[in-house]
Amino acid sequence: MWISDLELTSWRNHKQTRLSLETGTTVFWGENGHGKTNVVEAIRFLAKLDSHRTTTNEALIGDHSDSASLFTKVHSQNKSVKIGLVLNRKGPNQAFVNNSKVNMSELPVWLSCVMFAPEDFAIIRGEPSFRRNFLNDLAVNIRPVMLKLFRDYDRLLKQRNTLLKTLRASRGAVSSSALESWTSQIALAGAEIISQRLRIITDLRPLVVEEYQKITGGHEISMSYAAPNFSSTAGNFDHQAILDYLETEFSLKRSEEIEKGTTLVGPHRHDFELFIRGKPARTHASQGETWSLALALRLSSASYVNEARSTGFPVLILDDVFAELDANRRNRLVEAMARFEQVIVTTAIKTDVPIGLSASNYQVVDGVIV
Repeated sequence: MWISDLELTSWRNHKQTRLSLETGTTVFWGENGHGKTNVVEAIRFLAKLDSHRTTTNEALIGDHSDSASLFTKVHSQNKSVKIGLVLNRKGPNQAFVNNSKVNMSELPVWLSCVMFAPEDFAIIRGEPSFRRNFLNDLAVNIRPVMLKLFRDYDRLLKQRNTLLKTLRASRGAVSSSALESWTSQIALAGAEIISQRLRIITDLRPLVVEEYQKITGGHEISMSYAAPNFSSTAGNFDHQAILDYLETEFSLKRSEEIEKGTTLVGPHRHDFELFIRGKPARTHASQGETWSLALALRLSSASYVNEARSTGFPVLILDDVFAELDANRRNRLVEAMARFEQVIVTTAIKTDVPIGLSASNYQVVDGVIV
């Protein structure tokens, strides 16, 4: 998969950017703060419908503008399609496929990308929410329909938490019968999410080990999901067993949930652990090991997407990836990049890019691409 004809209008500091991209590797370089990461953030947004740097769309719209637009052409398996979206300060956002309006959730069906960024440090060392987001992001990448499930789960979670707070405030004066309905719905959605996460962990584990070995040349890596050992058949985990587990946990923690006014059971509270040399990477990985492990997670994710979807390898985005790698690991990464149809790289220092990397080079200055 690869993209061409990228058009950004009032996207952060890019007032009007039009660029014709090709297959192979493209490097955007320039001083920090000039807008090179804004370019790859836009590509990622078209594929993920969110930003890796902000939780509000407001920050993505350029100053003195009421809207921002992103359009590109996606090529995969002898098919080409133009996709795009318009973000509005007021009113609903709009998505387009071949100039026809579509639901926003349809865009990830057409464009798949995997992005490594310095923020990925948090997957290794940060709070569990970063690792949950990593798994959720990958689930959507291999099955775009999962995006609706995650949004439904978030909605159910908010509504159930609101009811639990009401029950806590009423001190038993309000009937808790409605809680059973919300519990049943959130358990069903939660069981599906957990099942997908378990399958991802199982399938991804050997790929992460392989990618880390390619980058570093050593060290034992493993990973596990913090949940009971559910049985599986041909990689599919027993959905009913997971549902039974959640329903039992909800029953056991019912009083505590009402007392605290929040949902204490479900995938929104889960985590997965990464280990290096048998010890938690979160506490024992060095800076270089953390960087390499985060990169291995992204590269293995891309390989997983290639196996799971018929569109081939996703677009690989590497944001400031070479900054923390020594010369040997940089060269190993260049070798790993060769299998991708399109790789987009950003760097603040042009000389950080290995000399042997064949690429189209663009300088970014104050939101203008040269």
